[in-house]
Amino acid sequence: NQGVQLAVDEINKNGGILGRPIELLTRDTAGDPTKAVNFAQQLAFSDKVHVVIGPVNSGEGLAAIPILARAGVPNIVVGSIDELIDPQKYPRAFRVINTNRQWIATANDYALKHLKKTKIAIIADTSGYGTASAKTATELLEKAGIKPVYSVLVDPNKTDLTDEMNKARAAGADIVMPWSAATGLLGRLLNARGDMGWHVPVVGHPALMAAQIRKLL
Repeated sequence: NQGVQLAVDEINKNGGILGRPIELLTRDTAGDPTKAVNFAQQLAFSDKVHVVIGPVNSGEGLAAIPILARAGVPNIVVGSIDELIDPQKYPRAFRVINTNRQWIATANDYALKHLKKTKIAIIADTSGYGTASAKTATELLEKAGIKPVYSVLVDPNKTDLTDEMNKARAAGADIVMPWSAATGLLGRLLNARGDMGWHVPVVGHPALMAAQIRKLL
């Protein structure tokens, strides 16, 4: 949101768009798909905005983008799940980041070809994003002839992942692949790994390089 505000300020200082200043309306969904739906309806039908940026979470996008499409509002999509973009269903939705399938394919390639690990444990969260990612990761691995030794969906607010990590180790996993954008969940996964003294590689969602996680590592 701060980045968008900076861009708006810069454009307005230079005369706006076609001589008119941009008015920015910000709505905080707090990661809640229900709020995303309500705000999408409000922005499209009550506020009558000209364009919507976001939501910035794939699970929220799955719920909100169909509403914006029905309203005919152009939508800048900041979610990675492939289903968020469809030229027929959502002709005015445009993605500005890489797709989830690209992220997952890259992680799989690194795990299999660089690290030479084939006993993979998939730990994803129960959000729309996590559920779709676990499914895609499994499908891509199976195309490479690999079946995960352990796979589980976890509530992103779960406070302790020791049980899941113990089960992954017991299943013989030699790499853990977390698919969640929730940095808190990723931090707790890494803490559980550290407490167990289990030096297994962790390769997954780019949120593993978030500022909070880098500090933890």
